Amino acid sequence: MGRICLEKSTGKIIEYQSTHAPLGTLVQNAVNGGYSASDVEEKYIETSDYKKLINEQEALRNPE
Repeated sequence: MGRICLEKSTGKIIEYQSTHAPLGTLVQNAVNGGYSASDVEEKYIETSDYKKLINEQEALRNPE
């Protein structure tokens, strides 16, 4: 299991971590990167669900 940080308004994956850094780390990283704290969500996610999200976002960026 890991944690994911998403942009709420778009569903875009900002960052994923499989390490055990303190909660809030990904939000702070996103804010440091220029995202608004109110538009960022950090949550736990299973590795299989993360891979599914990656594939979905890749398909949206590269439609056949």
